[in-house]
Amino acid sequence: MKLISSNSILTSTLIKLIEKYDNIALAVAWSSYNIKPFKKLLSNKKKIYKAVIGTHFYQTHPDVLDSFINSKKTHFVFHGKGVFHPKIYLFWDKYKWEAIIGSANFTSGALNNNSEAVLLISNEDDNKLKKQLITLIETYWKEADVVNEKMAKSYREVWKTKQKTLKHLSGQYGKNTAKKSTIESTVMSMTWIDFISAVKKDPYHGFQERCNLLDSINSDFKVSKNFKSMKIGIRKTISGLPNNHNSSWGWFGSMSGNGYFHQAINDNNHYISD
Repeated sequence: MKLISSNSILTSTLIKLIEKYDNIALAVAWSSYNIKPFKKLLSNKKKIYKAVIGTHFYQTHPDVLDSFINSKKTHFVFHGKGVFHPKIYLFWDKYKWEAIIGSANFTSGALNNNSEAVLLISNEDDNKLKKQLITLIETYWKEADVVNEKMAKSYREVWKTKQKTLKHLSGQYGKNTAKKSTIESTVMSMTWIDFISAVKKDPYHGFQERCNLLDSINSDFKVSKNFKSMKIGIRKTISGLPNNHNSSWGWFGSMSGNGYFHQAINDNNHYISD
C-alpha cells in the first residue's frame, strides 16, 4: 500500500498502470479530455472492462462523451439521487492487480493543480478487495447510460452555457482568477440589508442621486423603441461612457473596455449630439 499525494506521481502512475495491465475498470465523478492519462486510456480502449463516468455540474468535458459514443463498455451517469462521486481505478491481469482509490478525479485539475490524496493498493494488501471493486463498478455501470450522438450533442450545448457559471463559482471572472475567496470579499459577504445601508452612506454619489439616475434611464427606455434609437448621449450614459448629456454617467461602472460609440445619424442625415 502506498500513499500518493503528488500530482505528477499520480499522473505517471496512472499512465504506467494503463500500459502495464490487460484489464481496466474505473468509476469517476468527472473526466477531462486533454490530459495524458485519458489519451493513454483512449489508445488502450480494448483493455476497458467496465468504465463509468459522471457528468454532474457539467464538469466532464464533452469530448470525453464523444470518445465513447455507443460504447458497450463505457457508460455515463446523467441523473440519479445525489451526486455520482466515486474515484476508483482498477487494473489487473491473471497474475496480479493494483488499484488507486482516493480523492482524485480523472481531470486536469486533479492531476495538475488540486491537493489530492489517493492510496495505491495491490493484491499483496488484500486479495479480496479486487472482487469487491469489480462488483461495485459493475453496479454503477448497470445504472448508467450508453451515450448516443444526440445525447452527446445536447450535453455539449448545455455544457457551453454552464462554463461561465462554473468559472464564477471557482473564483474566476473573465480571464482573471480572483485573488481573494468570496468570503473574503466585503461586498459579497454582506446581507442585502447591510449592502443597502452601506450604499446609502456613500459620501461620493448619494443614494437618492443614484436612484434618480436609474429613474432617468428607465424613462429613456420607455420613450425609445430600442437602445439604437436613443440619442448618443443617453446611450453613453447607460454604458458609463463620458458624455455631455448626464454628468453622472459613470456611477454604475463603465463599458469603456469594449470600445466607444460612433456618433449617431438621424433620419435626416444629421449628426445627433450628446
